[in-house]
Order: sequence, then structure tokens, then C-alpha cells
Amino acid sequence: MTSSPSSQEPTSLGVHLVGSAPFPSTSTAFREHALGLPSRLKRIPDGETGERHYFTAFQAGKFSAAPEVLVDFTDNQDSQRKDFTVEEVKAAVEKLEAKGGIETGYDVAANESYSVFRKLKEEGVIPKDVKFQVGIPSVASTIGPMINHAFQPALEPLYEASLFRALQNIQAAIPHDQLSIQLDLAVDMAFWEGQYLTPWFAQGEGVDAVREYIVAYVGRMMARIEEDVELGVHFCYGDMAHKHFYEPPTTLAITSLLTHMLVFPHRISYIHFPIPVSAQTSLPTFLAPLTDITPTLMEKGLEVYPGVVQFDDEKGTRERIAAVTRACPGLKFGVATECGWGRTPEEQIGGIMKLLTRLSSEVRWRLESEEGEGESSKNGGNEVMRSKPCDVKRETEP
Repeated sequence: MTSSPSSQEPTSLGVHLVGSAPFPSTSTAFREHALGLPSRLKRIPDGETGERHYFTAFQAGKFSAAPEVLVDFTDNQDSQRKDFTVEEVKAAVEKLEAKGGIETGYDVAANESYSVFRKLKEEGVIPKDVKFQVGIPSVASTIGPMINHAFQPALEPLYEASLFRALQNIQAAIPHDQLSIQLDLAVDMAFWEGQYLTPWFAQGEGVDAVREYIVAYVGRMMARIEEDVELGVHFCYGDMAHKHFYEPPTTLAITSLLTHMLVFPHRISYIHFPIPVSAQTSLPTFLAPLTDITPTLMEKGLEVYPGVVQFDDEKGTRERIAAVTRACPGLKFGVATECGWGRTPEEQIGGIMKLLTRLSSEVRWRLESEEGEGESSKNGGNEVMRSKPCDVKRETEP
């Protein structure tokens, strides 16, 4: 007899945070996450506070040396198509190159946040085994929505180089055993689905050519992450004005891109993807592609965090968890919200964290065998840790 969603056990893994949060400072974000989700996090983001709160919108300011390349960005709308001559495009690129290229600021923000992270670890606010999670969007999520179509092909390599430089700086400054880099693939999903934005590449060559191009640049980005740095992927359908740019009917785009990414040398440790409310009445259909790759996910030991949690909707959340359990038999997974919290009212965050905690299991770290209580096992190349959870030292921010 199948148990009802309300009587189900907590999910096997803990909680994953996508990245952004509506807190006033990095320190507040770290503290609220650690204290609000006790023993639930393997990695913790800095909340993407300040100018980063609206995903890549702040990147527009990084092109100030050539403002003509920018569009008047509007949520969930394709970028503008103004006409520029070849000479005008070349001149704009030269102005940006003369400034030494584009400084994305991702490295500066990450390195500043790591200083706070390290201090809070020393104080016991953040558990010692938790990694610092840094989300980096791909080239598409800035060039696609922020740059006029005329300039996109010329600026792609310049911007990609700036992202790679930021990745290098982050990995040079932060100890690798403390770092988890998350690739945020948002506009990439729009291009893959053929929705919302028009790619500047492979035009007129068909959907397969578009997807091959996406796989290639995502692969280049993965190659810039050093082997001993943990890598995760957030498959994103946007959260502008709390709306997806497209309501996917299934997880096929996610599983297809992931399958290509799993071929690259760098191991992917975890994935996150949304299960939108729009799929509530068709969850078996929505999750069917995930069923097909469940054996691969289990073999490779990927941590899977479906975005199932909705504020003030425990019943629907439990139904989505139950649907994943049925669709992916044997798969251990955790829970998350559909996207980041950057545009979520702060007064809702406490309720969201309570629901996340209630529906998930504690993260376990130290090997019981080291304490004479058990032994470790191997799962798809991953060591399964079994121990008592780490306690968080509760302190209030001055």
C-alpha cells in the first residue's frame, strides 16, 4: 500500500540553496542560512547580495566603456535589434579592450565573501565541513539579454575570457577543499528550448546546431574549473517577477544537456532544477525523462536537488516529492526551492526554511568507522559518509 504524501519520510539528502537571498549583507545571509537550516547544508552561498541580487542585470554596468552595446533590458523579453555598422561594432569592442577587457566582478565578490565565510567558520556559525558555494552564470546569461544583437558575436569571446579570468582568480584565492562552483545555466535553457531569446549563434542552422554550440561553450567553462574543485549545475528557467521565461512541459531539455555535460572530464557533484507548479497536474509526464537517466545519476553518485518547495504549500510540495520518488526509484535526493530567493519577500524566508528542514534529512559528515561506530561505503565513486550531524553554534550578529 502506497503511503500518502503527508506521511512520507524526509528526503534522503539535505537542502540545496540556489544562490540569491533577500538579506542586507553577506554576513547576514551566511548566518540566516546556517541557523535556519541546521545540519542541512553541504555548501552555502553568500546570498548574492547587493548589486548581484537580480542575477546578471548588474553586468550591464561592466560595459560602461561602450554603452552603445547595451539594450534597455526588460524582464522575459528578447533583446533589441538596432542596426550598427561593422565599423561601429569594431569601435565598441576596441573601447572595451582598451580598458583591459571586462571585469565581471564575480571574483571580487567571491573573494570578499570568502573572508566572511572563513571568519564565521572559525566562530562555529558555519559547520566545518560546509563548502563555500559560488554561482557563476555562463556567457549566454549576460550576452543574451543585456547586449544588442549586433554586438553579440563580437563580444562573446571578450566576455567569455573575462569569465574565465574571474574563475581563475576565484580558484587562486580560495582553498579548493573549501570551494564549490555552481554553473548557473539560465539563458542557455532558453536557447536549448527555443524559447524567449534568439541566440546569436548557429542562426538558420537548426536546433541541433544551436545545442551543439551550447554544449561546446559549457564544456569550455567546465574545463576552466580545476579538477579538485567541486562542481555543481543549476538548470534555471528564470524567476523574473516570480515567473519562468518558459514553463517546460518535461525535464527533457535538462536531462539532454546534462547527458552531454557528463561526458566532459570534470566530475559533476550535484544538480538542481525546478519542478514548476505548472507541472503539478502532469508530474509523471514532466519527470519521465528524469526516470530514463536515473540509473546514470545513481551510477555516477550525483546529488540531485529538485526544486519542489513552494512557500505556504506543504501539501503540493509533498506531492512533488512523492512524484520524484515514484519516477526515480532508488534515487537519493534532497530538496530545494525552484530558484534563488533574491526576489522573495524576506518575511517568507523563515517559513521556507522551516519547510525545507522538515522535509529533508540531516547532512552527515564524519565517518562512523573513525569513531568505531560503523564503516564507509562507496557509491559511484563517492564515499558515503555516516555520522552524527555537525551542530551549528548559534550566535547573533552584532
